[in-house]
Amino acid sequence: MKFEDIICPMISPFIADGRIYAEGIRKLINFLVRNNVNGLFICGTYGLSPAMSMGPLE
Repeated sequence: MKFEDIICPMISPFIADGRIYAEGIRKLINFLVRNNVNGLFICGTYGLSPAMSMGPLE
């Protein structure tokens, strides 16, 4: 697999109670796609992985 063009590390927006801000993620992904980002690096170099848990999915 060849990685090329723009691959963006994604931030993970949270709300005050610690849950992921789903609407914020949707808006961010739509913005990135509209602006020609070719790939997303989820939980990438931004460093938020330790802030997340493996809790139940909603």
